[in-house]
Amino acid sequence: MTWLYKTEPFSNELIDKYVGFVYIIRNKDNGKYYIGKKSFTKVKRYQKNKKKKRMLIESEWESYTGSNLDLNEDIANGARIEKEILHLCKSKAEMSYYEAKLQFEYDVLRDEKAYNQWIMVRVRKTNIIGLKND
Repeated sequence: MTWLYKTEPFSNELIDKYVGFVYIIRNKDNGKYYIGKKSFTKVKRYQKNKKKKRMLIESEWESYTGSNLDLNEDIANGARIEKEILHLCKSKAEMSYYEAKLQFEYDVLRDEKAYNQWIMVRVRKTNIIGLKND
């Protein structure tokens, strides 16, 4: 289950330029889909000399299949899926913005084919100024 980006397998070489991505996972067996976001890194917390420390490590983005329980149950039951990166993002705010934008464009809350159950977003205009218009 490799991630596709612009119909090609995603190359790890692009990770350095981006924080994460907005994606769609399609269930090829029943036509359902899920739109979400994923960061390339995550914070690992540990304790050293009685002090709490934080370290940035690579997330499990390559094997990630979304946070929706129904989608993951279908995958566990053998559903054939396709994972596609829709937008590479340079900030967490940009990821949140594009995730919500696409969820509204796809009308996921009213579409029975969407696994998405809710849309949550909190983005400040100052964090997304300069995004190119799509």
